[in-house]
Amino acid sequence: MRLTYIGPGSAAKICAVLYAALGLVFALIYMPFLVILSSVGAEYGGGMTVGIGMAIGLVIFVPIVYGVLGLIIGALSAWLFNVVAGWVGGLEIDIMTDA
Repeated sequence: MRLTYIGPGSAAKICAVLYAALGLVFALIYMPFLVILSSVGAEYGGGMTVGIGMAIGLVIFVPIVYGVLGLIIGALSAWLFNVVAGWVGGLEIDIMTDA
């Protein structure tokens, strides 16, 4: 079997959800470091502290940005695949069914 077409809309939705989930994971991983490092910087270097509200904002903002970028990249990638698949004949795949 050959895969010769990927729907840009469906690829965009899948990539948006995957990228948003990754954005949430990254934000949750980096949030404690951001708060700790900003507190240390404020204490010793006179820098600005990051409050818990800003850290929570990061957890909301980053997944949204990643999701939007995933939407755009997913649609463009599917469109590009469709163009190239038209030139080279698609992608060979083996599909096995449980019978």
